[in-house]
Amino acid sequence: MKIFLKDIILYGYHGIHDLERKVGTEFSINLSMNIDIQTTTITLNDSIDYSIVFSLLKEEFSIPTQLLENLAIRISERIKSVYPLMNRIQVNIVKHNAPIEGFQGQVGIEFEKNYTI
Repeated sequence: MKIFLKDIILYGYHGIHDLERKVGTEFSINLSMNIDIQTTTITLNDSIDYSIVFSLLKEEFSIPTQLLENLAIRISERIKSVYPLMNRIQVNIVKHNAPIEGFQGQVGIEFEKNYTI
């Protein structure tokens, strides 16, 4: 089963340039997590609580990071530590206002990790 949080908007201070870390910008985040469901009756204990995932995301996002790649890895590892039943995660982070002269658009990263052997 796939569980996702989509189109989350958070303000953060991530980037390699001093201005990014001082002024900050908006980011869009999408999370997709897979779990194996083995029962026909599902309770929250068999799944992932969206509100807890959102809290974990906000906590990790509040720590300024130079590279979005490292932020995505931290987010995924933090969620996995709370939800060991998660066997796959995809983290997509988009920076809305990249400090690239003349650039119109968005930049970002997509990180995917399988936790199954």
